[in-house]
Amino acid sequence: MAADHAGDWVRISAEPMLSPVFSVAGRSGSRADLCVAVFACLVAATLVSMALRARLPEHHPDAASKDVIRLATAIVGALSALARGLLIAST
Repeated sequence: MAADHAGDWVRISAEPMLSPVFSVAGRSGSRADLCVAVFACLVAATLVSMALRARLPEHHPDAASKDVIRLATAIVGALSALARGLLIAST
């Protein structure tokens, strides 16, 4: 990537749903394309984690591990709700 194009690699704008909102390496896409790509990544991560969980030894998914995962999930949920609330309040 050339130094003069360093800022042009990814751009996101606030436009209507089907207008081009991002540009990756010179190719543009709509907000719907971005949503589909994020959804596909989440589904793929879920399937990979389900496959890996089956291969874990029995002592790994114990009660303490599940409590840590619940706590981490709660923190991520609270922070995303806070960020969403701040985004809504700023408009």
